[in-house]
Amino acid sequence: MKIYTLFITCILFFSFAATAQQQQPTEEENAYIGKWQEFERTYKKKGGGFADFKDTMQLQFMPDSMVRIWYSKGRYFNERYRFNKKELRFGKEYTFDKHWLSEDELILRNKKVFHHFKRVASLKQGAIKKIVPGVERGKVNLNPSFLKGTWSSYKKEDKAFSGKKLYLKTLNVLEQTAEGIYNIKLSLANRMKLERFEGVMDISNSTMKLDLGDETIVYAILKLENNEMILSRDGAIIYLKEFSR
Repeated sequence: MKIYTLFITCILFFSFAATAQQQQPTEEENAYIGKWQEFERTYKKKGGGFADFKDTMQLQFMPDSMVRIWYSKGRYFNERYRFNKKELRFGKEYTFDKHWLSEDELILRNKKVFHHFKRVASLKQGAIKKIVPGVERGKVNLNPSFLKGTWSSYKKEDKAFSGKKLYLKTLNVLEQTAEGIYNIKLSLANRMKLERFEGVMDISNSTMKLDLGDETIVYAILKLENNEMILSRDGAIIYLKEFSR
């Protein structure tokens, strides 16, 4: 009986392992990886019934199961994708109930509309602006009582992310020495190290300049209200909060 039970257990184990491998294709097996340009939309998979559209899509499937989604008007999203024989999903917002893939063409059906893509070597588009619903831009509150405190980064976004780049981690705004001028302490960090600095902050409606003595760092202020600070620099977006309030 023990031998029989062990035999059944082994069969189930290898069966589950094989199934898991089928659901998680390797990079070589994932034919989606690459860049795709939408060239038309139709109401049928082949021929006729062309749909008018102005929000052209571009897709870039990454080996780490992430897909970058661009629209022609500058909107940009990052989502995790997953697929099976029936559907293709980009995060929670995008679901295509049918999809067809060949070497150089991809067709995605969303309800009654078919999106037709061609594989391309490079994506060419105007300036791309990252959209984060509800927080892309906001008011800038420069009241000293609002600014003072320790602001901590809780999220960052960077298309050119590198584990070696230093990103703002904390910003401690101290006493005000003149209008728009504050003494500060701050820290910058990457995956390997944390560096601390003291300096002076010069802040205006749209710009934050951090003078650290040997280095000056300038951020564009996207939002500074409701206990949240959003800064942008060299394509990276840093989200901070003052958690003690």
